[in-house]
Amino acid sequence: IDISSFNVPQSDAYALSALIYDNIPEAFHVNTLSYSVGSGKIRVLYFTYTCTPSQYTVMYNDCMESVDKILAGIKNNSALNDVQKALLVHDRLAVLCEYDTLNLELGTIPPESFTMYGALVKKIAVCQGYAEAYEFILELIGIDCELCESDTLNHAWNIVKLGNYYYYVDATWDAERLEYGSIIIRITE
Repeated sequence: IDISSFNVPQSDAYALSALIYDNIPEAFHVNTLSYSVGSGKIRVLYFTYTCTPSQYTVMYNDCMESVDKILAGIKNNSALNDVQKALLVHDRLAVLCEYDTLNLELGTIPPESFTMYGALVKKIAVCQGYAEAYEFILELIGIDCELCESDTLNHAWNIVKLGNYYYYVDATWDAERLEYGSIIIRITE
């Protein structure tokens, strides 16, 4: 992909990579991202993929089938406000997906456990998979949601904007606790 017209400095390569991996959950099929540089600017992005385009289509459709089940009774339901929608999606995702504890303990976590595909279709994921699935679903229903991660904590979760407030939401942690309705903590006004 030629991005030379954007004049992205080479020093922003990590941020560009994070933008793609953390903000486009449906790009779960992207394996690697590399780039070419000219005059200190990133010129062209190169991607490798974990599957063929036809395999991706099947996988994406499988994700959407699961999303449709999660959103049953939520999407386009004017009787629910955004907080109620966010909580319902959270609870349904927490019930649907299991944390990939065994592979974590064995050090054998498969790549799909880090993706929305793992959470929604395989129904097993680590924190990044939960967070990507939650972000994808909320964005589909018009609720602003971003993936947030910490290298220090080795953990990912979401920041959700509801009204004029931002909230931490951690579907991974809550899946383990299954304490519905107690997951949102306001962080800023």
